[in-house]
Amino acid sequence: MGAVQAQQTVSVLASIEPVAQVLRELFAEHPHIQVDILLLPQQNPHHAALTPGQARRVLNSHLVVWLGAEAEPYIADIIHKHGRLEVPLTAQKGVLLLQEEHHDAHHSHLDPHLWLAPQNIIALVQGLDKHTAELGLSVAEWESAKAHFLRQLETTTAQLTELLAPYHEAAYLSHHDAWGYFATAFALQRPLVVATNIDTDASSRRVVELRQQMQQQQVKCVVAEPEARKGLLRRLCTGDCVLYEVDPLGRDLDTAHYTEFLHHLGAQFEACFAGKPQH
Repeated sequence: MGAVQAQQTVSVLASIEPVAQVLRELFAEHPHIQVDILLLPQQNPHHAALTPGQARRVLNSHLVVWLGAEAEPYIADIIHKHGRLEVPLTAQKGVLLLQEEHHDAHHSHLDPHLWLAPQNIIALVQGLDKHTAELGLSVAEWESAKAHFLRQLETTTAQLTELLAPYHEAAYLSHHDAWGYFATAFALQRPLVVATNIDTDASSRRVVELRQQMQQQQVKCVVAEPEARKGLLRRLCTGDCVLYEVDPLGRDLDTAHYTEFLHHLGAQFEACFAGKPQH
C-alpha cells in the first residue's frame, strides 16, 4: 500500500485493549491516527466469536496490530482474510514467548498474555518501524514518538521493579495463571491456581487441596480476574487474606496509556501483597 498523506485519517485496529493502550500512547501527538479495538469489552478473549461488524472493522483498517495467530487463534482467520496490513507481536524479533504450564488440547500451548511483559511491548513498537509511511508519519516524527514512549516504558519498568522487589518470594492465588509474563518481568512467583482454565470450576477435593496449599505457602493475596469465580475465591481468602480484582486486559481503565496500565497493575499487586484492602 502506498504512503498515506499526513492529514489523512489513518485507522489502526488493535485486537485487545492493552495493544490499543500502547498505540494511543505512541500516537498521542498525532491525532490523524485513530486507534480502535477489535474485541468488545464483554467478549472473552479466550474464545471470542466475532460479528460481521467486527469483520468490517478489520477490512476498513489501514493497519491491524495484534498478538498473532498462536496467541489469538479465534481471530486469526478474520485478520488473515480481511486485514490489509497486519503486525503480529509473535512475529517480532526479541519477543518473550512462554508456554502455558497447563493447557487443554483445544487451545494453543503458548501463554497468550504476551502484553504483560514490557520486553514484548518494546518488540512490538520496534516492529512498527517499517510502517511509518502507512501511518502517515515522517521518519523523524516516528523516531520521536518511539523514543518518547520507550523512555516512559523504561522509567515505569524501573519503578515497578523497585516497588515489587520486597515481594519476590510472596505466594498468591489466582483462578488461572494469567500472570506468567508479568511475574517473569518483575521477578515474582507464579501463582497458585484454582484451575488451568478460567472457565473451569474447582472440585471439592481441589478446594481442600487449595486450602492446605494456601496455609502451607502462607498465601495472603488472592488476585481475581473479571471472569474468575469470585465466590469460590472469597471462600478461600479468609482471615487476614485480601482479594484484589485485577484485570490483565486493563478494561477497568478508560482510554488509558500502556504505562498507566502497567503502573496500575504494579500498584494492585503491591497493595495485595502488603495486605491493604481494595476499595
